[in-house]
Amino acid sequence: ATFGTKFDNTYAVEGTFLFSNYTMNPVYNGNYSPYGYYTAPDMEVNSYSGSVALKYMFFSGMVKPVLGGLAQYNYRTYKWAHTTFGGGSNYDSDETSANSHAIDLGVIAGADIDFNSKFSLGLEYRQLFNLSSRRNSNALVYQPFYGKALESLGSYIISMSARVQF
Repeated sequence: ATFGTKFDNTYAVEGTFLFSNYTMNPVYNGNYSPYGYYTAPDMEVNSYSGSVALKYMFFSGMVKPVLGGLAQYNYRTYKWAHTTFGGGSNYDSDETSANSHAIDLGVIAGADIDFNSKFSLGLEYRQLFNLSSRRNSNALVYQPFYGKALESLGSYIISMSARVQF
């Protein structure tokens, strides 16, 4: 969901809320330890993102290229079953959960097609770069023994939109 306002049909300020739910697949660590091999369990992730964007629209015709920047806050929750060493998982009623926070900065590139003064279609690409992140103490990272945590990875969003202007 996005809400915003235009100034002189040149600048726009928008606020966006995104929700996503997905499952992260296990990550296998092939290194042997005294406890055996370790396989991370499937994790259910709920992600809540709020962003503020400033956009500049080129030209005044029907098709308007758009460039801009944004700042985004992400809150994620994770749930997974307990995992035992030696490759097995204990899928009983016990679940572990964690949460995380991240702040991202990004750039926007796209185009709007104005059909009239009240209706337009848009296509956007948003590239996000992590600025800061933290997880609570029991958070399982994206790759438990190597790599980066999900919160510290960059991301992108491609969106198509229909806008109604009041």
